[in-house]
Amino acid sequence: MDHVRRAARFMERDVKVKGCNVEFLDSLSYDEALLVCAYMEKAGFRAGRDYGVYRCGSRYGLAIRRDCYAKAIPLTRDLGKAKCVCAIALNILEHWRSKMGKASGDVYEAVDAAFRVSRVRDRLFSSICPNCGGHGVMAREGIQGDSYFIYVKRVCCKRRETIKILLKQQIP
Repeated sequence: MDHVRRAARFMERDVKVKGCNVEFLDSLSYDEALLVCAYMEKAGFRAGRDYGVYRCGSRYGLAIRRDCYAKAIPLTRDLGKAKCVCAIALNILEHWRSKMGKASGDVYEAVDAAFRVSRVRDRLFSSICPNCGGHGVMAREGIQGDSYFIYVKRVCCKRRETIKILLKQQIP
């Protein structure tokens, strides 16, 4: 808890960011920036020396020294996954609520469904092409009826495939 307090105090100060030998992490909410700062504090890094926080509009950004950034990579990867799950869950929730109205527990069900979709997306985007063994995909996603569809086109050989994930909503 002490790390969070120190990080919160540091986020209130303005920091001048120098652009050499740093990695930037942009477009974070206050809570996300606070989480990253607390993690950096807990890992033993010093605010102002190893990393700095700056404002970009209503959002926050972090400038992290390159040699310190390697320790923050797992956290930033998890943060990216969490943002992806939230975006998918919001899309699913909007679809369900426009179709059936608000229901008790639908937020949790939407997050659960989004997590399932996210696992399929991660596996699909990191897989190799079954035709030629190449990497890389272009994808479009959307909801149709009771299913979440991911339309994929492989960059290497233009192979196309459609992945269907069934979304079930429990209606009380």
